[in-house]
Amino acid sequence: MKSILNKLNLLVLGTVLLLTFPGCSDDNTSDLKLDGDTWLTALELNDTYTGVIDRTNKTVTVAVPEVYDTDAMKVTGIEVSEGAEASVKAGDVLNFSFPQVIKVTNGNVFLDYTVNIKHDEARILSFKLNDAYAGVIDQTKRTITVRVPSSVNIKNMVPIITTSTGATVMPASGQAIDFSNPVEFTVSYNTASAVYTVTVIPTDAPSAVYVGLAATLNELNPEEKEAATWMLNNIANSQYISFEDVQAGRVDLSECEIMWWHLHIDGGIDNMDKFEKAAPAAINALVKMKDLYNNGMNLLLTRYATYYAAKLGAT
Repeated sequence: MKSILNKLNLLVLGTVLLLTFPGCSDDNTSDLKLDGDTWLTALELNDTYTGVIDRTNKTVTVAVPEVYDTDAMKVTGIEVSEGAEASVKAGDVLNFSFPQVIKVTNGNVFLDYTVNIKHDEARILSFKLNDAYAGVIDQTKRTITVRVPSSVNIKNMVPIITTSTGATVMPASGQAIDFSNPVEFTVSYNTASAVYTVTVIPTDAPSAVYVGLAATLNELNPEEKEAATWMLNNIANSQYISFEDVQAGRVDLSECEIMWWHLHIDGGIDNMDKFEKAAPAAINALVKMKDLYNNGMNLLLTRYATYYAAKLGAT
């Protein structure tokens, strides 16, 4: 009897459900419009400057002359996908001295595009002679200083030069040049142009050195490179060397009065184990560094390089 009642209950419940939800599949229609394209397809500023659109990164780059006022640029052309609208329209005047965002909306979907202005640029980014001696570049004064051993023939040296994107330089990279006197290099790109003066200084025994973990100054991280560049531009007869140079005895340090090491590590260092793992070249050169320190050479250790004082037995 109980089994029959259970079956009757299930039958009644099934009938109620059918009567309650007879057409849910037909009525479940969304009002959201999600199938429209939201591409920014063209952008022009001041009737002259056309944007290069990167759909992957949602950016627009507009190239302008090296010296150009971008505080009030007019949008003279803008195109988007069919049926879409942009938050900016032709005739709008915007301050492009900083990135601007254009939102393209189509129904209930949208994309944001970041517009950046790129001024023409002509810069020498790195300079090396005979693929061995790196130059110290002062971008403000447009000067490059290269220190080489006195045994090197500076009348026939080959510069290896890298420049900002698209720029050309004369004399050309890879061309042998006499550096007995300062040499001017002209770098150009569209409306931008700059002249760098390169001076080669023969020297064997520096009075001061900046030491680092990298083989060359240009391979330092930005913070360390800034420190090293300041020293080389402001301290007479100074040069950059690596800990491997110290270990191998490649540089005559008999006249060196001070050695500076500024160590920056992303994320920081809070114990000696981390320091040793971050600076193996400095640890390998420890014996030579102790000899230099004990023989009277002054050491300036800044930021995380201060751990080295304990390794030297100076604390």
